[in-house]
Amino acid sequence: MQVRVLPVPVYCLTLFNFYSGRGGGVVAQNRTEERSIRMTTHTVIVKEINVTKDVALDLLQKIPEEQYRRLRLSHVDKLARIMKAREWQDLNGDTIVVDVDGYLIDGHHRLRAVVQSESCIITLLVTGVKREAFYSLDQQSRPRGTADVLTIEGYSKGAVRAAGVRSLWAYRAGYSPPKGGHAGVQPTVRQLAKLHKKHDIALGKSAVVGVKGKKIISVGSGTFLHFIFSEINAKKADIFFAKLTTGTNIQTDSPIRFLRDRLLFDKSDVKKLSATERLALAILAWNAWKVGKPLSTLRWRRKRDGSRAFPVAV
Repeated sequence: MQVRVLPVPVYCLTLFNFYSGRGGGVVAQNRTEERSIRMTTHTVIVKEINVTKDVALDLLQKIPEEQYRRLRLSHVDKLARIMKAREWQDLNGDTIVVDVDGYLIDGHHRLRAVVQSESCIITLLVTGVKREAFYSLDQQSRPRGTADVLTIEGYSKGAVRAAGVRSLWAYRAGYSPPKGGHAGVQPTVRQLAKLHKKHDIALGKSAVVGVKGKKIISVGSGTFLHFIFSEINAKKADIFFAKLTTGTNIQTDSPIRFLRDRLLFDKSDVKKLSATERLALAILAWNAWKVGKPLSTLRWRRKRDGSRAFPVAV
């Protein structure tokens, strides 16, 4: 096997040496120490810093006008809650970036969150980058979601599990799944990952059932419903979903029959049910079927004043 060695620009090798620890380029353990990367026209300096409220306020003194326009207060609130709950992960690879003119071009939301929560975080500060880097910072990556985290951790059906656990969080928090809450009350990826870890085996089993029933209801909804039903009665939960999925051995007045017909009709209906309405109907059908109660109709719709609460599985 012949191996070709491709030429690499000197500055790329310097970056490689810096991040791989070669040539003394290991990120400093001493937080007052720093490492520099000499580019062809300028020098980029990377160092580890403690960001207190005062440090954050100092860094926020010089911000490009573009960043003021892009500040999302809801995201600042979210980060501040994470910091207050002491769930912030220090030195996770994210950096605060200051350009060659001393302007902050990345880290605005994190610094605002430090000020708001009056917390202290440890992060990497990068200084000396070109101003043009600002326009590419948010274009070259996307936020890592719960499905990404679960897949990286080695779980099968990571996206299905993530959708199910998102509904479970909303349900247990007293909101209407699948999303629940509002802009100020939303779970973090870490919270959802922790909730999943607590029930990973059971959610894995429910994910398999959710996938099997995807022609009737979404895989995430099926996973969530099977999980909460299984907590009440695992054997009956399996029977309920087997009948719902296949449509066999169902009495005419069975709640499962009404639910299955309504969900199948909804797939072709112009005015579709919301995901919350589908979940509510499924729980009402389960509650009636579990006690052997026949139905003549199956309905649930939240009133405009919100007086009709989301049903609870029993």
